[in-house]
Amino acid sequence: MTVVEESSMAKAAERLAISRPVISRTIANLEHMLGVTLRLSAGEWRNPMIHATCHTADNVRCIEFDATPWFNEADAPSIIDLAQRGWASTAIADSLEGRRGYERLHDLVEYAAKRLQSESLEDPTWETFECVVDGPEAVAWLEKNRPDVVTRIR
Repeated sequence: MTVVEESSMAKAAERLAISRPVISRTIANLEHMLGVTLRLSAGEWRNPMIHATCHTADNVRCIEFDATPWFNEADAPSIIDLAQRGWASTAIADSLEGRRGYERLHDLVEYAAKRLQSESLEDPTWETFECVVDGPEAVAWLEKNRPDVVTRIR
C-alpha cells in the first residue's frame, strides 16, 4: 500500500525503513499469490483488490474480503452468471473460505451452516448468508485482466 501511496519504490522503502529489494520481493510474492500483475509499467501501480462483503441472514456476522482470487480462477460463465445476479452469490465464499487468509470467511460460512441451517429446513430457498461483490470494481478488474469476459457482460 505504501508503494501505491508514494508512487515510488524508493520513497516507500525510505518511508518504511527497508530496502528496495525487500519491497520488490514482497511485490513479486504478492503477484504470485494473487495471480495478477501489480505493476503496470515503471512507476505505475494499481490496487488489484475486488471488495466483497458477506453477512449471515441474522446479521450476527458480517465481513469484507478480497474476491479477486475467485475472479482470477472462475470460468467465464460463472462470472457472467454472477453479474446477471447483481454481483451477489454464495459461490464466491464457498470457493474461498477454505484458503489461508480467509479464516474469518470460513467462520462466517461455518456459523451459517451450524446455527442457521436448521431454520432453512422449512424453506430450502432461504439463504443462510449472502455475499455481494463490488460490481464497479469487478468490472474495472475484468476490463484490465479478463477483457473477453467483460465484453460478454455488457
